Amino acid sequence: MHHSSSLTLYDAVVRTTVDLDPGLHAEAVEYARRERITLGEVLNDALRARLHPIPPVRISENTGLAVIRIGRPITPEEVAAVIYDD
Repeated sequence: MHHSSSLTLYDAVVRTTVDLDPGLHAEAVEYARRERITLGEVLNDALRARLHPIPPVRISENTGLAVIRIGRPITPEEVAAVIYDD
């Protein structure tokens, strides 16, 4: 007896309809064309930036170095891992 099986792999894509301001839509389409990316990529990047903003940078008065707060201290091991690309 011969059994066969198949496995289908795919990236899930969510499709939805949204109402965009016509001016913003035109700007986004132009940006996508200029950057040679899809309108979906422009919208995904914009939403990601809005929903997960980069923390503000301040300059330390003590060291003059840029400082950001990420909600917890960074360990020396984490710093070493970045420096030595572990």
